[in-house]
Amino acid sequence: MIRLFWLCVALVFFGDMARRAVIVRADSLVLPILGLCVLLLWLIVRTVRREHRRLTRRRTDFIRPRSFPEQRKRDTR
Repeated sequence: MIRLFWLCVALVFFGDMARRAVIVRADSLVLPILGLCVLLLWLIVRTVRREHRRLTRRRTDFIRPRSFPEQRKRDTR
């Protein structure tokens, strides 16, 4: 979660820098900064997906109790 926070802070910082570069027509800076913003956005999405998977992985719909009889294996033909 701390990594996600710092990635969002960096994205806001570089996004604002890209906006200012567009306003002052610093065309040589716009493309590299926008590339960095896309990279940061990709890292944020990857981190959010990983954290969501980690937090929801332990839920199970049904756990079979030990008292249930064993299920027969399906015949292979």
